[in-house]
Amino acid sequence: MQKWQPLVRKNKAKSRHNGYNVFLSLYLPYLLLRRALIDLRSLSRHQENRFKVEDQRKVLEWLDPPDLRPPITAPRAAGTNEWLVNGELFRDWMAGKKQYVFLHGTVGCGKTTLSKTAAKSCRQMLGELRGQPETFVIAFFFSSTTNQRFGLNDLLKYLIAQLSPLDSVPDALKDMHRDSTRTFPPEPPNDDEKLIQVLSKILSGFPQSGVYPAPQTYILLDGLDEIATLSECRKVTKFLNDLAALRLQTLHMLVTSRSLDLVNPWQPVWEQYAIPAQAVAQDIERYVNRIVSQELGHLSTDSQQKIIAGLTGPEQTM
Repeated sequence: MQKWQPLVRKNKAKSRHNGYNVFLSLYLPYLLLRRALIDLRSLSRHQENRFKVEDQRKVLEWLDPPDLRPPITAPRAAGTNEWLVNGELFRDWMAGKKQYVFLHGTVGCGKTTLSKTAAKSCRQMLGELRGQPETFVIAFFFSSTTNQRFGLNDLLKYLIAQLSPLDSVPDALKDMHRDSTRTFPPEPPNDDEKLIQVLSKILSGFPQSGVYPAPQTYILLDGLDEIATLSECRKVTKFLNDLAALRLQTLHMLVTSRSLDLVNPWQPVWEQYAIPAQAVAQDIERYVNRIVSQELGHLSTDSQQKIIAGLTGPEQTM
């Protein structure tokens, strides 16, 4: 019996070895197949995402928003415009206590510089808040200094484009694009009513819009009085009134312009404020002082003071 024990142990070892080989022969192909399927799914998702981004880029190209360049203005001097951005009105607007604000002022009171400063301060203040929902700050300038004369259609397309990141174009916009391709060539996005419907869905955060919940949106519009025609200006103010009438909790609008009383009356939901003449005079004085000290510092103090006195005062404008 003892002489057979080594042989039994050897056969058992051989059996275990054969079993291990059978296990490997079955399991290794499974592992390789599983790895191949994972790689294939990953490649498929990559291709799907690539095609998705390309399709969404086509939608935005079809929308063709205007190439907006803010008007060229003099650099803001330290201390200017702080009456607005550090004031109670701006804080209430940011917080939603006064969601819709219309600031009006005379020619040359610095409305465009004020709008730029407000947009920059808005972005800075929101950047300091961490963990907040998706937020958009959109500044649109009707000013004709460097741009063509924009109207309602340009404004609508620009707002929708700014609210439509390339990787997540809202369904409402994709649906409008799909409907346009039913004809050849595709219909351009010139229907203001359809664009307003798309924009309203995005801002309202309807689940069917593809944007849910609604994003916090801060819209700053400058120079309504620069709109090309009176009829176009009426269309823009009507749109703004209708949008404000929706009372969306996540929407904040700040508009600057010369007085537009003769165009369309603003609805009661709008807070209307005249840009204070004293604040404008102080901003002009700060700006002139900075320029004189930088550019004319070689002159005597008396000469500098005479120049400053001639360029400042309640009757001066930007």
